[in-house]
Amino acid sequence: MATRAAIDAAARPRLQDDRARIFPPNACQTLSPVARTRKKVRNGVGDASAPLSRPKRFRARDREEWRAWLERHHATEPEIWLVYAKKHTGKPSVRYAEAVEEALCFGWIDTTVNRLDADHYVQRFTPRTNTRNWSKLNRERFRRMVEEGRMTDAGRAKLPADVPEPRRRLPAGAKTPAFIRRALDAHPVARRNFAALAPTYRRDYLRWITEAKKPETRGRRLKEAIRRLESNRKRVHDPSSSG
Repeated sequence: MATRAAIDAAARPRLQDDRARIFPPNACQTLSPVARTRKKVRNGVGDASAPLSRPKRFRARDREEWRAWLERHHATEPEIWLVYAKKHTGKPSVRYAEAVEEALCFGWIDTTVNRLDADHYVQRFTPRTNTRNWSKLNRERFRRMVEEGRMTDAGRAKLPADVPEPRRRLPAGAKTPAFIRRALDAHPVARRNFAALAPTYRRDYLRWITEAKKPETRGRRLKEAIRRLESNRKRVHDPSSSG
């Protein structure tokens, strides 16, 4: 007659098999959404071609649309995939050189490029984290954006400390910004004297005011410019003037 110990020993393997069926290994592990999708595909459930996680995309018809997106989102979004239309499509699209220049203006940088379909490709843009290793080409782009007045404080903040910021150069015929026009309209004498200046002197005033990085600095310079113009100072840095 079999002893109780022998009966228990014979039943133990079958009990372990039953437990394995009821509680498979890793049954209590929490799977990520991507892992759950992959597991469904392996088990014949779900679409293997479905994207596991679709990144955010944005299509800009020109550089101004791309700049507008950066103005709204450069401080909050971790990345964006910019969609380009290939030339053969004839569709309006921001071009690579324009996109990179505008990204630099807001402290972003271009990275990976992927094919989207026969008519489009996408490029990943992210905020720049490395503020040291700037290529010669990007330094030249930065200089050009400063001179054209497109650079922002967000872009300036990413400039390497060993690279001096270039001065803004206003082209001939540059328009007077609206906030300066309003200030001149409120001071008729300054407005009249400003209008009588040679174009070079007018550009010097405009550059001195607008190249200030902070709004409060621009405001102080504007007040000082009005004071100098009311005194009919032709040069913004006229050594004969006070202050």
